[in-house]
Amino acid sequence: MSDTTLTTWPLIFNYRCPVLGNGFMALVSFKGRVLAEQEAGGVWLSGVNPGGVAGGGCDFPSAQTELGRCVSDVLFDIAADVESFGAFAHAVEAFFRETDQAAGALWTAARTRVRAEGTTGDALGLETQYGAHEAQFEVIEMQVPAQARPEQNYQPMAALAA
Repeated sequence: MSDTTLTTWPLIFNYRCPVLGNGFMALVSFKGRVLAEQEAGGVWLSGVNPGGVAGGGCDFPSAQTELGRCVSDVLFDIAADVESFGAFAHAVEAFFRETDQAAGALWTAARTRVRAEGTTGDALGLETQYGAHEAQFEVIEMQVPAQARPEQNYQPMAALAA
């Protein structure tokens, strides 16, 4: 079943970004939970893990782009405020572990509904991912440019959590 009349969807948001700081370069990757809400003017994405981030747009791709920018802005601000990779990694972990409890409750209810109704991401132009959907993150210090690989480049991606 593909239902585009739903107004909230539980999404998994994959993100990867290189971040330059004060004397360090890091690669930040995570898989977090995001609540998508259809509104009159478009789509709003609210972070569950990490909480405190959001992005909106006229459709899913533009909202996803804005959410990615919001996350990048937070990471760049953290990098500007710390003096070492260790302090950066610690602050990024604290940021990532922040949970928006209200959005989390809505995400869980939306996931229960998606599973019960057999909704897939097809109608939304999204992949459907099944599983536990545990939030994950990783911060890697890039010590030398030789560690950099093209496959580390990544575009933010969302999928329907089922």
